[in-house]
Amino acid sequence: MASSDPDSHDLDKLARWRQGLADAGTPDFPVYAVFLVGPEDTFAHDVFREFRSSFETRKAPYEHLVIFGQHGTSKTLDGLRGRLSLSPEEIPLLALTSSPLAVTFYTLPLPAGSAGDEAGCLSDGGPWRDILGQIEAASGSSKIVLDLERIAELNLRAIREGPLESVINKLLLRLSHRG
Repeated sequence: MASSDPDSHDLDKLARWRQGLADAGTPDFPVYAVFLVGPEDTFAHDVFREFRSSFETRKAPYEHLVIFGQHGTSKTLDGLRGRLSLSPEEIPLLALTSSPLAVTFYTLPLPAGSAGDEAGCLSDGGPWRDILGQIEAASGSSKIVLDLERIAELNLRAIREGPLESVINKLLLRLSHRG
């Protein structure tokens, strides 16, 4: 299948993400950020690019930032959404966790489509900008702790199926055997 196919594209990303998490030792970077979006969510894509630029500057490995759904709804996106107990209406969003072994994560809703950009949220900031600022500060210090609790727009969620790493492994196994 061509890489422009949303299913194969996101499945490849999921496999690369899982391998990066498995190969990673003790992380030198304070967060794992995952964007779940739709192809029309240009504002969320732009926020992802801001995160990617910042993470690349700080030499964060691939597994610390990934995006799913950018090229269309995929089985990977639907599988992650379902296993993380997220509704379709909650997409687009940014999900954050401190460890692949975590059983909780934070979500930040992002405006659908280009709505956030029209409201000036990309240039003027917003909660995502506060989050990125905290990540940047934590990545440059000897303490790798984020104070995300103070950001009111974040929602703490539980992963019911066990740690994130386990969710990813199970989903990858299921999707890889579907063919």
